[in-house]
Amino acid sequence: MLNASRTGAGRRVFIAACSFVAAALVATPASAQLDENSLAKRRGQGSWLRKFKASYASLTTYMGSGTLITSGQNNPYVSQELLLYPRFNFAKNQSIRGLWSMECEMTETDRPSGRHCDPSDVRLSYHHVGLWRDPWLEGRVMGFGAVYLPTSYASRARNTVLNIRLGVGYLFNVWKLQFSYFLLGTKYFQTQKTLDAGGSAEGCNPRAGAAGCSGGPLNDNFLVMNSFGAMLSFAKGWSFQWSFITYNFFRYSVEDNAVAGEGLPLTGRADFWRNIFTLNYMPNGHVLLSLGLDTFQAVRNADRSLRNPFYSPTPYDNTSRFYLSGTFLY
Repeated sequence: MLNASRTGAGRRVFIAACSFVAAALVATPASAQLDENSLAKRRGQGSWLRKFKASYASLTTYMGSGTLITSGQNNPYVSQELLLYPRFNFAKNQSIRGLWSMECEMTETDRPSGRHCDPSDVRLSYHHVGLWRDPWLEGRVMGFGAVYLPTSYASRARNTVLNIRLGVGYLFNVWKLQFSYFLLGTKYFQTQKTLDAGGSAEGCNPRAGAAGCSGGPLNDNFLVMNSFGAMLSFAKGWSFQWSFITYNFFRYSVEDNAVAGEGLPLTGRADFWRNIFTLNYMPNGHVLLSLGLDTFQAVRNADRSLRNPFYSPTPYDNTSRFYLSGTFLY
């Protein structure tokens, strides 16, 4: 099933794997729908430049749900994002990859400083997409390790020195369906347990559904993520994908309310879940077009009841976003 040489595998096998890379690692859904298996076929033999096959760049337009509200609570959000993803394939099923993005809001910003653009952290990672194949479903186990350099405003506000992430995943195909599961863990290394003054407002962008904004003055100690994916290929070059991701942030503990804030817990966690629905079209081996919906929100309401994971009860907060993306592959 997972052999790249089989008929029809070129555009459908391992799309979920790349969804995990984009959505779970960098929270960038529009760059998610790439075909790992067909990209692996591009490496082949020959020129040394082939070692860089499967590198890509994407340009995405986001529109927040608050843009569609016409009442007094409307909160327009439109942004453009450029994402760069270089890759060096140095051995069979193994590669070293980099990732960096810049998102700029085109509408009026909510930030006190008036800043419109947000660079991401720089990610350097090692990937092995063939750790083991099971003999029953012909599924594949994948693993990776990543280091994040603190180049984003969010990391600066958290006084971040370095972030390290490790992950393992499994995916398999049944007919025209592909299923995947990935488990990830992130350890944050900071110089202090709290954000800088004003860091919660300036360092993250909840209007854009930023997964890194766990809220409150306490820094996050570590993060556990679970990613589930399903993808259906229904016509030549066409596919529909659903990804469901949970984020469990575990914060540092402090000793008094003067640090945590009056009435706030001295320790704790923040839980979020995310759904990404995407329609993809890949007309050839170098172009991918994606249209989707990305919704990111807290697991619980203020009264501690579970929130519906598929839509935001306050759509003007822009934690649900529509997006249109074009990706260009080498």
